[in-house]
Amino acid sequence: ERPRHLVIIGGGGVGTELCQAFRLLGSEVTLVTQGRLLSQEDPALTAVIKQHLETQGVRVLENTRVLRFGGEYDQLMVD
Repeated sequence: ERPRHLVIIGGGGVGTELCQAFRLLGSEVTLVTQGRLLSQEDPALTAVIKQHLETQGVRVLENTRVLRFGGEYDQLMVD
C-alpha cells in the first residue's frame, strides 16, 4: 500500500531519487533539506532538477530544518 503523503528528510542523491519515485507512484511528497538540494552538484543542474520535481508536484523545502515530526498526519514543524 503506497503512502498518501511522504516526507523525505535529506536532499542528497538518494532522497531526491526516492521523492521522484514515490511521486511517480502517486504519493504526495515533501522533500526537506537543511541546505540546497543536491548540494554537492552544480547549482545550475540542481536548479533544473528542482524545477522538474516541483512541476511533478513535489514540494521542495530547501534551507529548512525539521524541528519536530510526529503525532497525527500533516504535523511537520520546520524552521
